[in-house]
Amino acid sequence: MEKITNKKVVQKILITCTRKYDSTFYAIEEFKDLEKLTPIELMGSLEAHEKRLNRRHENTTENAFPSKTNTRSQKLKESGRKN
Repeated sequence: MEKITNKKVVQKILITCTRKYDSTFYAIEEFKDLEKLTPIELMGSLEAHEKRLNRRHENTTENAFPSKTNTRSQKLKESGRKN
């Protein structure tokens, strides 16, 4: 019976994930020792990456609305000054 190492499990996980994680995979492969990296540590890194992506998306959406409101407010103020 073949023993399945953590390295093999980690590599399988990395292979099966979508392209969205490519930059994370490259960083993991470059900066972490795959011989010592456990699947649980890998999943923690991937979850952290997912949370960063979600926060970035939320911040972009939240910031888009105030900028539109500010633009309208500024136009109203400017039009009021001309009269």
